[in-house]
Amino acid sequence: LVDTFFVGKIGELAVGAISLVTPVLWCALSIANGLAAGCTAIVSFRYGAQEYDKASSYSWQILYISLIFILILTISTFVCSDWILVYLKAPVEIYKDSFNYLRILSFDYLGLFLITIYMAIMQSCGNSKSGMIVSAMASIFNIILDPLLIFGFSLSVKGAAIATVISKWIVIPYILYSLFHHPQLKPYFHIHLKDSFEILKLSLPCAIGQFLESLGFVLMNKYIVYYGAVAMSGYGIGEKLTNLYNIPVIAFSNVLPAFIGQNLGAEKKERARQSYRYTMWITTILSFALLFIGIAWMKPSILLFVPD
Repeated sequence: LVDTFFVGKIGELAVGAISLVTPVLWCALSIANGLAAGCTAIVSFRYGAQEYDKASSYSWQILYISLIFILILTISTFVCSDWILVYLKAPVEIYKDSFNYLRILSFDYLGLFLITIYMAIMQSCGNSKSGMIVSAMASIFNIILDPLLIFGFSLSVKGAAIATVISKWIVIPYILYSLFHHPQLKPYFHIHLKDSFEILKLSLPCAIGQFLESLGFVLMNKYIVYYGAVAMSGYGIGEKLTNLYNIPVIAFSNVLPAFIGQNLGAEKKERARQSYRYTMWITTILSFALLFIGIAWMKPSILLFVPD
């Protein structure tokens, strides 16, 4: 969203370049979210049962699995950037910017995965604040670096991509320090295949489901770009704004599995059921409220990104 805001000052074609390839990056994020879901389910249960050694083992195994996916996705995205844009039939006027943005952001997977998995581990241990701190730090660095690289160094769309990558990499030392010094989670420097397969068994169905959903948006972009780069810009801004309005609901859906897992691990089944029922009511009311807010503020919000 920050990239879109600053790139929008360049023009709507630059926004279209980013919007075209964003769903490709969502495909990678869907895998990270799938691994995070498996991590939350299994680590929160063990943590609630006070089996801290098992919780530690599962936490570190999910990080090792993530590194494998990071390597595969980074290489494949970097190498196949040109092929992906040819498949999407990127218009000539935004092809170069889309290519640069996608290729540079292939190095973003390291920070993206580590932040996502770190937030899942911390939430599983009943600590949502640490994940919030990391996410906020990365966002603040991105807000600072975007205008500096886009306008100060005249890097245009490439500057937005570089800023996104650097802003996430900066917080990686904090993530590692926090994991190594967690009071209950001790470091594991070896791979347990049994634990890894158990995590994948839980994670892959969620990852595949989200991946297919993200792939649907990739295909959607392929047809929208048929109407030109400006149409792609309009669709991309609308998509990002609706995602922004979804954040309050997503926040509850992310925290709920950890809360349920801890209570099931502690054999508090009724409390787990209550948390589910309360969350359903809260998110339903929120959804209606956000619907009306979104309708009322959509036009002013769009004009923040592309005033013309």
